Amino acid sequence: MSEAIIETRQDRDFGTLDLVETRFRGGITGEEMREHSFRRWSGKECTGSGEAFELHIMDNGDTGIVDGQTRARYRRLISEFGMIKSKVGLQLLETAQSWAEDGGLSLDLTAESLADSLTLSDLTLHTDGEFECIFNDHADIFMGHVVLARIDADMHVHNIGLGG
Repeated sequence: MSEAIIETRQDRDFGTLDLVETRFRGGITGEEMREHSFRRWSGKECTGSGEAFELHIMDNGDTGIVDGQTRARYRRLISEFGMIKSKVGLQLLETAQSWAEDGGLSLDLTAESLADSLTLSDLTLHTDGEFECIFNDHADIFMGHVVLARIDADMHVHNIGLGG
């Protein structure tokens, strides 16, 4: 697999974006191996949420610009980011309490304190309206694992899990 930066562009909403092309060779079982590639816009130091995070826009880079609908969804996500983190904290609270107890941590965890311990590290915008967020857990409740959350176009948080 190889990655190359095809283009760099300044953007009013997203900051400096690189158009990254990833190439790899692969095939589905029973099919001949062939070359594949996909493109994404990627930014390293986005801070719209008040937290520095890496941004990926999965539009395959074909249009050369990010469409207005994707921009509007991004702006809405950033404007509602505190509420979204609160929803993640609330939905993950029982799991966090179990992990803390199993790990011998004596923490008085609430949904709010859990949300406060999460910092956005990666945000992926999909052209279908969905977002994927990766949060670091600075209280180390999940012992080095990251929190993964999927958010739909209506800002409903779902598919919360742990990774890494």
